[in-house]
Amino acid sequence: MRALIRGVVLDLAMYQMRCNVCVVGNFDTTREGSSSVALSHLENDFIPLGHLGHLQDLANLVRFAVGSNASYITGQTLHYNRGLYMAL
Repeated sequence: MRALIRGVVLDLAMYQMRCNVCVVGNFDTTREGSSSVALSHLENDFIPLGHLGHLQDLANLVRFAVGSNASYITGQTLHYNRGLYMAL
């Protein structure tokens, strides 16, 4: 994925287009089918901030990443997992 994004960034930069990747962790959502088992509180113990993500928080990250406040950010991997990536 990193190589793909790097190539896209280099190809699109001349057109002032940006490309970033959002890597998400576990979210508090409704699960269906074989994934309908609720995540236990024990799994939350491994997340440094102690709870699952909320979809509105992810929407806020994406809104920032595509907005004018992030106009100088491109080719980055934005980890949104409440610190779980650093804890592993």
